[in-house]
Amino acid sequence: MARKTMEIVQFKLRITEGLRRQIEREAKKNNRSANNEAVARLERSFADNFASYQQLFEAIKGELDGRYVLKEESTPPAQQAAAASTAAGTEMINDEDRSVHASTSSPRG
Repeated sequence: MARKTMEIVQFKLRITEGLRRQIEREAKKNNRSANNEAVARLERSFADNFASYQQLFEAIKGELDGRYVLKEESTPPAQQAAAASTAAGTEMINDEDRSVHASTSSPRG
């Protein structure tokens, strides 16, 4: 039978004497047991790691959202792709410098 995720279990861990002393010193400062200190620090490290990834994702998303503005068109995406491959020109708007780059290709005969 699988254990429940919130079930308290014993986990033996090998650490250096210096780290054990450091945990005990911090536990005393925080008025808790060495076990509770170690558990709190482990839980915080996972939460901090998740928060870091979340912040990175939001920063990248914000950077991309700030740079490029997608032009809304009433044409369905499949038709837009087909039209783009045969169109005389394309546009891309870069919101960062507000410049519009248009490229036109000459008709092939």
